[in-house]
Amino acid sequence: MFMTSAPTGGWNAISALAEMPPTDAIVMDNLVPYATDVRSRDGYAVHTTPALTGAQTLVSYNASTPKMLLAANGNIYDVTAAGAGTDKTSGLAAFANNKWIVNGFKNKLIFTNGADTPLEYDGTSVTQMSITGPTVTNLQGSVTFKGRVYYWEKAAGTNPQSFWYAAAGAYTGAVTKYDLTEFTKGGYVAACANWTHDGGQGLDDHFVVIMSTGQVLVYAGSDPGDATDWNLVGIYNIGEPIGLRPVAQLGGDLIVLTKDGYIVLSAAIQDGRYSENSHYSFKISPAAARAAKDYGANYGWEGTLYTGGSLFVVNVPISATNSIQHVRNTTTGAWCRFTGLNATTWCVHAGGLYFAGADGKVYRYRGSSDNAGYIPMRCTQAYSYMGSPHNKKLVTAIEVMSNYAFPAYLHSDFWSDFNEADLPAIDDPPEPASSEWDVATWDTSEWGASTLGTNTARRNASAFGYAIAHTLRLRSRSQRFIWYASHIYAKSAGVV
Repeated sequence: MFMTSAPTGGWNAISALAEMPPTDAIVMDNLVPYATDVRSRDGYAVHTTPALTGAQTLVSYNASTPKMLLAANGNIYDVTAAGAGTDKTSGLAAFANNKWIVNGFKNKLIFTNGADTPLEYDGTSVTQMSITGPTVTNLQGSVTFKGRVYYWEKAAGTNPQSFWYAAAGAYTGAVTKYDLTEFTKGGYVAACANWTHDGGQGLDDHFVVIMSTGQVLVYAGSDPGDATDWNLVGIYNIGEPIGLRPVAQLGGDLIVLTKDGYIVLSAAIQDGRYSENSHYSFKISPAAARAAKDYGANYGWEGTLYTGGSLFVVNVPISATNSIQHVRNTTTGAWCRFTGLNATTWCVHAGGLYFAGADGKVYRYRGSSDNAGYIPMRCTQAYSYMGSPHNKKLVTAIEVMSNYAFPAYLHSDFWSDFNEADLPAIDDPPEPASSEWDVATWDTSEWGASTLGTNTARRNASAFGYAIAHTLRLRSRSQRFIWYASHIYAKSAGVV
């Protein structure tokens, strides 16, 4: 018998198959690796019911009374409460697109989309902003840095190699252009960001400009109009950024979504573009780079930190209606992949994780079913020589140790000697759809299956070879699956 722990090392897309650590997985879909076990991802449930066309921006307003806003159908809706959203822009003409970049400043949200007059939201109403200097409909994004707001234009704008800054303490009124052409190698401003270093606001903060070419300009100071209070710290290079929102805050650092993968800005500046330390996505960097190559032009790329679940979620838009997510456990650093969550945009609101679906509805990430449907899970573990690389093995049985209430519906398959084979279809277990506490009707709705205790699922198996890889698959809609370990029974079947 050969015992293997559940693959807590997570998805590994960079190691050679023959050298992959036994704690890792070749495929890990809808299963999240934790320090001591592997668990099913959460499901999702409908939060807002109207199906709105082009739901492409979801954002949380966290001042005073928290609110959640959705840009869709040429309008902006308050979707804080479950059910139907409330249109907050009914007095304004429909907007040209729903792809807004949203920034916070002094208890307000600033919306820019490179096509319409910028908007502000104060917790109650959405109104148009008054900005002079640039062509305001060219303003693509904004960021707050040391008490003022900075803007940049879209690629097709009049000044794509400049940024604009407001007066100290301001976000509207006259803004001043700061020309970057002296330092850039072409391209346009793809994003600007506040690099805080320590996660707060202080003297050590830097202003970061990321060009579409991958060039990064880092500034120190607080007033671009004062040569004694503004200086260029350095110019660096990373991979070309992807998506309208390529930058995500992670503690005091910035994660940048690029064609090379997902980059830690501080490490890229210190150690270089291609160092292992600079790649937040190092363990899955080939998969991340391939996704960027194949889908980088699609709308929907963004990174979201969900501290409540210790997850960093990168949305990967496969098409306008289909997306996957590359997900990292921020505690252990292990990666996995989510499927079946066809999101266009994500946000964290009041401690919960939400996404807008390609169908125009808002969903909350929670529970143990995908909107009452089954969550399909699959993990293909690393190939193992089972302690004897020079011996062939004949696998005869496997035991999977988990909490699964329907062990007869755990499906195990094997590949040998790096030869992949098609996997057969699997059956759904006889589970009722789970119900959510404090949401479902008491004494009427079905509750999920128990997740207490350990069940051992033993199956006959057949595989022959030097190196063996186990694939575990299941579907569930009523319990949170936890996988602890597996026992593989095999006989020696010859020596080289």
